[in-house]
Amino acid sequence: MTVRLESDARSAQKRAVAEYFDDESEEYDRTRDQQYSFILQKKLVLELLDADSIMVLEVGCGTGEMIAELVQRGHRVWGIDISERMIDFAAKKLKKYDGRVHLSLGDVEKLDFPDEYFNAIIAMGVLEYVLTYDAALKEIYRTLKKDGEAIITIPNKVCPYQIAFRFALTVYRLMRRCVRMRKQAAKQDLSVKRCRPRHLDKIIAETGFEKVDSAFCNFVFFPLDVLFPKLSLSLNKKLAMLSKSRCLGWLGTQYVIKIVKE
Repeated sequence: MTVRLESDARSAQKRAVAEYFDDESEEYDRTRDQQYSFILQKKLVLELLDADSIMVLEVGCGTGEMIAELVQRGHRVWGIDISERMIDFAAKKLKKYDGRVHLSLGDVEKLDFPDEYFNAIIAMGVLEYVLTYDAALKEIYRTLKKDGEAIITIPNKVCPYQIAFRFALTVYRLMRRCVRMRKQAAKQDLSVKRCRPRHLDKIIAETGFEKVDSAFCNFVFFPLDVLFPKLSLSLNKKLAMLSKSRCLGWLGTQYVIKIVKE
């Protein structure tokens, strides 16, 4: 009975994720590559990615913003997403790269690729939408070649932004004038699993990966980002220098980690 309940919960989560990103796909395609938070994550991922990686899979490729960068760097790229509309937008955007880009619907917990197929796998904003990390990490491990690398970005649960935001959610009715607050509250129907970096590191090690590098990014503070967005952006840019600080990096809202299959 417990196994069946877990399976039902996973299926319900996958449907919710697919429906959410189907609904958001047009806005995502229009604005994603203009968002500073994404630009910064993309920069960090590209810096961590081995330039010699020939075959690269992007899990959760969205509408293809990262794939275009990867192809321009000379990689052969496969992109999968759980959202059919995201893949449709990506296909239109990446049509000029026919033969170098392969797109399909896909699930990080059940990758439809052979063992030891890719040199590198990128998962930006994916692991927060699975109920547990282990199945996804095992699939990433299975489909990577020996010494292949994976680069993951995931929201940091212990940063000040998330702590303040979770508190604010409990009193959001008192803040109805804040449009962004209402939007975020509505998203709580979709399970989002933010990570504790040390806990994620432990699970990664248990899967068989070696952590070789990590960083934090997007130093945003709630409700400053809502009340004074320009000031928040300026502060975020100035604090980017803390990305690899051992003492203060955890203030960033996003954890970026590079791991290698041993």
